[in-house]
Amino acid sequence: MNIAIITARKGSKRLKNKNIRLLKNKPLYYWAIKILKKSGIFKKIVVTTDHPKIIKNAKKFGADLVLIRKKNLADDKSTTIEVVKDTIIQLKNLNLKFTYVCCMYPTSPLTSPKDIKKSFTILKKNKEKFIFPVYPAKNNFELSKKNKYDKFNKINNVIKKKNYINKVYIDAGQYYFSTKENWLKKNQIIDKNNIILIKKNTELRDINTLKDLNYVREIFRKNYEIL
Repeated sequence: MNIAIITARKGSKRLKNKNIRLLKNKPLYYWAIKILKKSGIFKKIVVTTDHPKIIKNAKKFGADLVLIRKKNLADDKSTTIEVVKDTIIQLKNLNLKFTYVCCMYPTSPLTSPKDIKKSFTILKKNKEKFIFPVYPAKNNFELSKKNKYDKFNKINNVIKKKNYINKVYIDAGQYYFSTKENWLKKNQIIDKNNIILIKKNTELRDINTLKDLNYVREIFRKNYEIL
């Protein structure tokens, strides 16, 4: 069984309450739920949060389960892997049986359900890997032209200081797909030998600022459709 985990904590430094900011009159995390449902591959969609409004409304917007985020995992120092590990343990304690876990950020409404499905296909043949999308870093755009977009590549190197992947890409901050076992035993997602999906930096946006939000609002205003 596949499950999806949406990590939607209350605090956010650059854009206050970003996870409940409205996009077409719906909070951002609603779109993450919709995208995951549209992919058609998840038995359960779980939201982990410490935000009262999200706790109250997530099921109304389509989540199957809402788990209360622990206080020590709800600050900006907590890593995605730490949060997902804890959520997996909570789910195991509820006797849920599952094999694959996709963590999706609530601030990624341009993610394509088709990309999630393609990532799952790749993951089934690479069960010890993390699969996630990247795009060219702005100052490395020319170097990245040699790679074809919408293709999967192995990570050969990571420049930790700048978080550059294969010298020219950066994590798109959309979703991370792996097995339950891999989430529990690994401590790093951006690491050698994991697999990246190369996207254009105009196709995705991790919403961290008002500028990001307005960029996505403009795209949705033009009758953007989740495909």
